[in-house]
Amino acid sequence: FAAMAAEVDFVFDFEASATEVKAGDVVDVALNVTGAEGAETVGWQFELVLPEGLEYVDNSAVMNAETKAKINAGEFSFENSTKVMVCVEANGEALKDTVGKNEIMTFQLKVADDAAAGSEITFELLDFLVMDDQAGELDMDKVELNIDTLKVVVDPDFTFDFTASKTNVVAGEEVEFT
Repeated sequence: FAAMAAEVDFVFDFEASATEVKAGDVVDVALNVTGAEGAETVGWQFELVLPEGLEYVDNSAVMNAETKAKINAGEFSFENSTKVMVCVEANGEALKDTVGKNEIMTFQLKVADDAAAGSEITFELLDFLVMDDQAGELDMDKVELNIDTLKVVVDPDFTFDFTASKTNVVAGEEVEFT
């Protein structure tokens, strides 16, 4: 982000490694946070809600070690069963160094094997909250949230074979294809 709106303290981006996917694909998703100059938080939490057509790849969530050290993030969890992510600063001090894009974590989602071509699927966040520097809930008008949408495309390796009932035809003659 070259510039953030003055009234926004944090931007959370969920960026997919691919936005055009085929049925059965596994997509890497990165959670990035960008903080405005002087913006402070002691952490955030959310629950990942997956629609039909997307599955969480068990044990795929990993916190970025460099960012974890930089912001001194102590508690970090992403439970396979509930898909709740919690990131809290280790000693309760505010996270102050979030200016610029910081990759927080990555996880993987699998597109269902029977996902229909042309469908658009994405996930939602439930109970998304960012805590201010006193561990209270930050005004969510000061938080921008962006989530990539995945579009399922036709598998280019999938081909159709047609057999014509006749190969030599004249104009107006009917031909059946199977």
